[in-house]
Amino acid sequence: MATSVRGGSATIHQFPPRGRYAVSGARGEPERAASTLPVPNIVFGSGWYHDAAIAEEAERLRNS
Repeated sequence: MATSVRGGSATIHQFPPRGRYAVSGARGEPERAASTLPVPNIVFGSGWYHDAAIAEEAERLRNS
């Protein structure tokens, strides 16, 4: 069986950059997409609800 190889049949196209890789303005620096997002309010604690659930389950097992 004879095969022939022809080069140059495919063209590779560059997709435009998006998100943090997009170019902002004329400076050519990537813009920060995260800077426009609101910062969530995070509250740290001991997880009292988890401790209360464990104590409640222990009491329920003692009574049964």
